[in-house]
Amino acid sequence: MDTKHFLELTDATTLLGFAAIAEGDITLTPLGEAFAEASILARKEIFASRLRRLPMFQWLVHLLKSSERGALTWEMVHTALELEFAPEEADRQLATLVTWGRYAEVLTYDDRTGVIALEAKET
Repeated sequence: MDTKHFLELTDATTLLGFAAIAEGDITLTPLGEAFAEASILARKEIFASRLRRLPMFQWLVHLLKSSERGALTWEMVHTALELEFAPEEADRQLATLVTWGRYAEVLTYDDRTGVIALEAKET
């Protein structure tokens, strides 16, 4: 694993509360241990509950719920993110939100149309 990927993974695990870093050591939190030992469906539920706590994800959910159709195109959300981030960073942020949201089964994304929406159970 290259250093960049390792640092991104470390950032993600600490952001979600699955790991803690102290004095150069990374350790799993009790939640991280539960996640590691859980079934795939339980992992998705744990991940979804942690994801819903992140301000950036809450922002995206609010945008989707506020939209007329309950869905937005990638470009629309990307444009909104570009108000705060450089285009490359907006792309990275949105890709992460969509990937994580799809894994947690909270978001849907249609590659063909570029439409992001909440899963039916989230609306």
